[in-house]
Amino acid sequence: MNLYNVIAEIATKLDDWRGINEAQTRQVILLRILQALGWDIWNPEEVSAEKNSGGGGGAYIPDFTVALAGENKYILEAKALGREFTENDKTQAVNYAGAIGLRWAVLSNGVTWQFYDNSLYSRPAVDRIAVAIDIRDSEAGKYLSQLLSPEVWLLSNPSEAVAKAASDIQEDIRKRQSLSQIEQKLREVVGQVYMPTEAGLGRAIENELDANERELAAAHFRELCGRLLESPMAISAPSLDGLTDVLRYHQGVWKYAEGGVSFLLAKK
Repeated sequence: MNLYNVIAEIATKLDDWRGINEAQTRQVILLRILQALGWDIWNPEEVSAEKNSGGGGGAYIPDFTVALAGENKYILEAKALGREFTENDKTQAVNYAGAIGLRWAVLSNGVTWQFYDNSLYSRPAVDRIAVAIDIRDSEAGKYLSQLLSPEVWLLSNPSEAVAKAASDIQEDIRKRQSLSQIEQKLREVVGQVYMPTEAGLGRAIENELDANERELAAAHFRELCGRLLESPMAISAPSLDGLTDVLRYHQGVWKYAEGGVSFLLAKK
């Protein structure tokens, strides 16, 4: 089963599995995802459970140390399914990675996967988070693959590749969240205050959104048409300037129509 199918199946069972402990979370979620990513979970030289960092009885022992060709790549620390992370959990994961000279630590409760970058050493451990991914996100498979797959960790400078991917993913998540909020704003007015047409959607974008929201809506205009209009026309996404011209045109038509209505009412 490929990564996307594994994540989709796990997501459907999260409610049924509510309350499972840390060991069970490792078994039914973390190891399955590592395997689907392409790691050999049966090979302790690749995925090692509770590997001692070599410091004796007080050494750091992460839940999983992931390695390739005899070189440790990152650690994965597990918590019980859905359990809220504490500051101690985050510090613990960062310290586990640091103890064996690794840049990246991953902390997961099965649902949320947080990635910590030890190169941000000037910050407190809890503030070294680079990105957080929820496996219920429709893009979770793509994101996890970009960060954790063996192919990424075989690159000449994998830690930097992961840092760039984490930054890009964080920005993508931010934009998608903003777009979702924009869609919700428009959904409340399109069909109620504005006609459910391209022109009506354009007027709603111009009148109901701030400048940053309008720019993002322009970049995703076709997508918003598909989501918000019952029968959107096949159009290409316009530039912000092009969309503004369309909006101004339709505003002019609307004002002309309003003037006609006022004239007719005045004659009555």
